[in-house]
Amino acid sequence: MKIPLLSRRQLLTSSFMGAAGLLASKSAAAALGRACGLTPTQATGPFPPTPEQLAQQSDQDWDLTRVTGKAERAKGQVIEILGQVQNENCNPIPNATIEVWQACTSGKYNHPNDDSATWQDPNFQYFGWAKTDAKGCYRLKTVIPGHYSNDPLPKDDPEHWERTPHIHFRVWVAGHFELVTQMYFEPSTFDYDPTLTPEYIEKLNFLDRLLRPVPAGEKDRIVIPFLSGAARDGLIAKYGVPKSSVDPDAKAGEFTLVVTRAK
Repeated sequence: MKIPLLSRRQLLTSSFMGAAGLLASKSAAAALGRACGLTPTQATGPFPPTPEQLAQQSDQDWDLTRVTGKAERAKGQVIEILGQVQNENCNPIPNATIEVWQACTSGKYNHPNDDSATWQDPNFQYFGWAKTDAKGCYRLKTVIPGHYSNDPLPKDDPEHWERTPHIHFRVWVAGHFELVTQMYFEPSTFDYDPTLTPEYIEKLNFLDRLLRPVPAGEKDRIVIPFLSGAARDGLIAKYGVPKSSVDPDAKAGEFTLVVTRAK
């Protein structure tokens, strides 16, 4: 029997309900007491790569801006995501696996359930992996994803809402609970495109139904500024990334991922 594909709106609604359950479970985690602030959990969402996609795509590395066999770079603003995976006592965790998936710059996912009409980027990888080194550090290269509507509803419809730009993360490592979260963008990041202003991103962030319920004191753990110029160069130097390996127009941001030890 063929299982019918759900619409983007139905899938996003189910993700929103799942996120509400995750937020409700936080009180138990908070009771444990943390030296480091835990990374807020977020819904997996409706568009993680399918088993079939994982089996078919050989290019699954940390650089999503290039696809093996393609000459062109992905469209959009290139970013370097640098960070460290830590436990709740701020100790770095080597050999952690980080999985990411996201939309391309148009807001389109490479997923059979994404029924939106916008275009896909054949030069974008859409999902990939990184491993932390001996110091618990990782590096990812990708592009800033586009925002997208939940459905082609009029903007004055009460059911209309848009997802702000975000990237999905999954982290797992032996002896720790799996972390699923999403990374968002500080509005000041958007100084490169006159059609997508910081003010507009601030509005999208405020209205996003998955980001908005995150407590104010925790939002800065997942809403990340991306830097240019000397500030960017200082950040990539902090992580020992050769400047020659960074695209000249790339921005860089630091995203620390804090996971909980299984007890």
